[in-house]
Amino acid sequence: MNDRIEDYMMHTKFKELAKQAGWMNTSQHPRWNELYQCQNFDIGEFAELIVQECANQALKMGEAHSLTDFYTGSIILSEFLLARFGVE
Repeated sequence: MNDRIEDYMMHTKFKELAKQAGWMNTSQHPRWNELYQCQNFDIGEFAELIVQECANQALKMGEAHSLTDFYTGSIILSEFLLARFGVE
């Protein structure tokens, strides 16, 4: 995949996760300051969402290679990430 496309997709995914954690897009309202922008932002929830996304991607990659050691490894990796960061 093109590096620029991957960068854009990753940037877009982080924006999506940040919104889920309460980040407000103030680009439409330039007078709003950064304090208002992150007033409802939960950094802990944002971190959990990132870990969940990583664990889900590991599983998704493994599913493409079912019945192989890669699949088994993806399950172990996913479970490790969730346990390491205390995410359910």
